[in-house]
Amino acid sequence: DLRISKHRNGATGNIKLAFIGQYARFEDLAFDDRFQNVSEDEIDKSYVNNMTNFDQDNF
Repeated sequence: DLRISKHRNGATGNIKLAFIGQYARFEDLAFDDRFQNVSEDEIDKSYVNNMTNFDQDNF
C-alpha cells in the first residue's frame, strides 16, 4: 500500500501502481493496458515492421 495525504476537500480514489525497482519509482499500471483491447482494424499497417525475415543475415 502507498498512502498519500490530501487536503480536506480533495477527492479520494484508488490507483493501481507498479514499482519499477531499477528506477526506484512507481508507474501507473493503466499505462501498460492501453493497447490490450486494440483490434487488428485499428492498427495502421504502414507503421508496422515486416518481421518475416528478421533472423536472416543481410550482410
